[in-house]
Amino acid sequence: MDTQTVPQLLPNGVYDDVSLYTTLGVSAQVLADARRSGELRFARKERRVIYLGKWVERWLRLGSTPPPNERRRLRQLEQEDVIN
Repeated sequence: MDTQTVPQLLPNGVYDDVSLYTTLGVSAQVLADARRSGELRFARKERRVIYLGKWVERWLRLGSTPPPNERRRLRQLEQEDVIN
């Protein structure tokens, strides 16, 4: 990916692993680790793992694993749909 090109994600767009590999240039392992740690929110649709663009953008903004109490607070806010 060109260093001048910024990937564009639609906040309500639905993405799967392959589209994120292509768009962001991240590996399958990076996504799997982020899901397991709770950093990256995801959903399952049948056998596919899917992500909303706003979840991916939040993950990219945070950049690192928040402390456990912060993860809990973020999950509560997400459930209330306060975080976009």
